[in-house]
Amino acid sequence: MNSTSNRLYLDYNATSPFSKSVLQFLKEGDFLFGNPSSLHFTGKLANRYMKETKEFLFNLFQLDINHKLIFHSGATEGINFFFRSLILEMFKSGHRPVFLFSAVDHSAAYNQKIILEELGFPVFYFSVDKNGQFCEQEILDLIAKHGDKDAPYPAVINYLFVNNETGVTWPLEAAQRIKQSSGALVHVDAVQSVGKISGWQNILSSLDAFTYSAHKFGALKGVGFSFIRHDLSLSPFLYGGQQQEGLRAGTENVLGIYSIKLALEDLLKNEDFASARQKKRQLECALKNINPNLSLVTNEQNDSSTNTLVAIISKSDANTVLTAFDLSGIDVSSGSACSSGLSTPNRILENMGYTKTIAKSAIRLSWDPFLYSEKEWEIVITKVEKVLRRFV
Repeated sequence: MNSTSNRLYLDYNATSPFSKSVLQFLKEGDFLFGNPSSLHFTGKLANRYMKETKEFLFNLFQLDINHKLIFHSGATEGINFFFRSLILEMFKSGHRPVFLFSAVDHSAAYNQKIILEELGFPVFYFSVDKNGQFCEQEILDLIAKHGDKDAPYPAVINYLFVNNETGVTWPLEAAQRIKQSSGALVHVDAVQSVGKISGWQNILSSLDAFTYSAHKFGALKGVGFSFIRHDLSLSPFLYGGQQQEGLRAGTENVLGIYSIKLALEDLLKNEDFASARQKKRQLECALKNINPNLSLVTNEQNDSSTNTLVAIISKSDANTVLTAFDLSGIDVSSGSACSSGLSTPNRILENMGYTKTIAKSAIRLSWDPFLYSEKEWEIVITKVEKVLRRFV
C-alpha cells in the first residue's frame, strides 16, 4: 500500500515511491546543498558524497575507467543527451551513420527520428513480433544496406533492455553479437531494468552506453545517470562550466545523486527474484481463472521483468477500466505515463501487431517486486480480481 494515501499502488513502472533509506534521509533534513565545485568545506562535503556515489555505481556495474559516468535529470534527458551530443559530433565530421530504433522504444528514443532526419541522417525502425522480440538479421540487413561504411561506425542502435510497457526483455548478448558483426555503436536504454530482472547490474562493458533514471527504483525524481564509453567522441550537450568533463554544464544535483546510492543499497538488500517471479505467476493465474480467454501480454522467460503484466480487457476500453480501478483505490495505468491523457491506441501494442481496438483496451499492472509478503500479495490479487470481474 501507499502509506501516504492508503491506496494500492500498481503503477511502479511510471515512478516508484521513495526507498526507506531515501525517505529517512529526507526526514532527517541534513540536506546536501553545497556546490560540489566550491573549494570551501560545504562544497567539499557535497563533492565527497557525489564521489561516493560514483564509486558505488562503478563497483556495482563492474565498470572501470573505460567508461565515463554522466549525471543528468533522468531518462528523457539522458537519451537526448546521448543522441544529440553524438549527432552534433557526426554532423561536424560529415559522417552519416544510419540510426536504428525499435518500433517499441520509449518515446524519448522513438521520437529522435524528428531531429535526425532534419539533419540529414537516415533513420529506420526495426520491427518486433507479437512477443515483443526482434530479428537480429533484420538489423544487420538494415546496417548493410544503409550504413555509412566510411564513418567510425556504420550505424547507431538504441537497444531497449526492458520494455517499460510490457516488461519484455532483450538479452544484452544479442546487442553484443550485432555490434561485433556490424561494427555498430549501441546505446542501451536500461531504465526499466534496475531491480526488475535478475542480473540487471551485470551489463556488458563492450557496449557503448547505458542510461538509467533514478525515480524508477526509489530515488528522487529529476536525476539519472549514463555510462558512456570513455573514448567515444561527443559534443557538449549543455554549454557553460566544465562540470562533468565539459559535456553537461551546470551545478550537479548532489542530493538527487546521493539518493541513487541510498535507493540502490536498499534494493540490493531486499532482492529475491525467485519470490518475485512466483508472485507474478500467481497474479497471472488468478486473472486467467477469472476468464481463461483473457489475453495477457507477457513474457514467460525467467529473465523477463518480474513486476509487469499487461492485460487485454476486450469488452471495454482502457479508460473505463482505469476509472473503475481508481474509484476502488488502486493505481494502474494503460501504458507509459509520458503518453497519459491521450485517448489513443497503445503504440507499443500496435507495433507488436495488435489491432487498434485491442491496443485501446489494454491495462498495465506494475509493482514493487520485493515489497509484498505472501499474505499481502494475496490481498493485492483479491482486490485486482474484484475490479476485473466486472469487465471480463
